[in-house]
Amino acid sequence: MIVLNVFLKVKPNARQHFLELFHEVIEESRKEAGNLHYQMAEDILQENTFLLIEHWKDEQAIEFHHTTPHWDKLVSSIDDYLAAPTVLKQYQQN
Repeated sequence: MIVLNVFLKVKPNARQHFLELFHEVIEESRKEAGNLHYQMAEDILQENTFLLIEHWKDEQAIEFHHTTPHWDKLVSSIDDYLAAPTVLKQYQQN
């Protein structure tokens, strides 16, 4: 299993649109065959700072995810919402 943790800092004035976009991304990603877990949480100490937690069966599942319409929609608009670059951490569970 591959675990991805994605840290996102969102512009305060873009928060609502960001949450609407991610609601769709989360819903659609959870339907993918290789997805084991997909969740977003907000930092309780840093407003508008989010952690996206993804668990994927394998690298092929992630590659498929990156070909989906909801991924394309996310990638094409995410920069409009971010106050800082995303930080991605990837882990392999043995």
